Amino acid sequence: MHFRYFVLSILLLTFLLTVLPAKALSEYSTTLCDYLAAVNCEGWADSATAQVISPPNPNLPSLSYYSIADDLLKEYQCQDKHQRILQRGQRKIFIEAYQFATVDGAYGAYCAARRGSSSYLAQGDASSEDQDSISFCKNKYFIYLHSSELDDEEAKVAINKLVHQLIEHLQLNTKNQQGDNQSAGNVNQPFYYSGKPSIFNSMPTLERVRGSEKLVMGPVSLKRFFSAPYVDSLAPLLKGAVADYKIEEPHRDRLKLLVAYYPTAQAASMIYANYISILAHQNDEKSAEGFTYATTLFKVSDSFLLCQLRDKQIIVIKGARHKDTLSELAHQIYF
Repeated sequence: MHFRYFVLSILLLTFLLTVLPAKALSEYSTTLCDYLAAVNCEGWADSATAQVISPPNPNLPSLSYYSIADDLLKEYQCQDKHQRILQRGQRKIFIEAYQFATVDGAYGAYCAARRGSSSYLAQGDASSEDQDSISFCKNKYFIYLHSSELDDEEAKVAINKLVHQLIEHLQLNTKNQQGDNQSAGNVNQPFYYSGKPSIFNSMPTLERVRGSEKLVMGPVSLKRFFSAPYVDSLAPLLKGAVADYKIEEPHRDRLKLLVAYYPTAQAASMIYANYISILAHQNDEKSAEGFTYATTLFKVSDSFLLCQLRDKQIIVIKGARHKDTLSELAHQIYF
């Protein structure tokens, strides 16, 4: 008899140590579809069910009102995406939600698909809005909400309420994940994230056009966001950052800057040499003086292009009507 009780006790203890913690952990493993299903707004009802594409697959149908191309999502390491449509009368609110493997991927998607101007008071890690939409990223998620009608004040109020609910759900899930991670002994594992990826820190903030930042994570985003001649020759790269600059002195100019990072200095040097060799065959090379680093300057059509090698980084600045503005911007870049 005592042996039977002993066996039952062991089984019960095993259940408490394995099944219950697993169940508790599953409560924190909220899916992207669950996030969308959890939000609501009085007077607005579901118009369509969410579609699932996980992971992105070109053979599967795309979401309605799809904002980001599949090849870009794949490069940003999108793991899941869903859509929910809320309706009130003939008006609709569309919610697109994307989950990524990293926070950089989510921020890259935000840069690629954001609408309107950057919010003065950011919602989530970064947000933009106009009169009909709000787009934001939070941790590993990018979410875009927009109305089917123009200048619909009631829909915009509803969108703001939905954004606040989504952010609350994401914050709660992140907090729960952090608690589970610490209880498992991984106290140094980061879950919270705020602001731009660190790759943007090397880019000058003075005269940068706000909201022009783009994150490059491979050849697709490189070609899409930096349309320089033979830009494919700058790949493969680890990561890159792109931004526009409006220069006032010594001349008024509008420039586009790319900072590309490579795994080693040798890899960067080889790609730099190959790139300037290709450019030299088709364009006039100009003198480049006053630079500490290896720098090459070209006249490309009716504008100037500068290419510079700095250890593991390659800098390319294009679009200058005056070559003096290129050196002005290049000298502001620090790593």
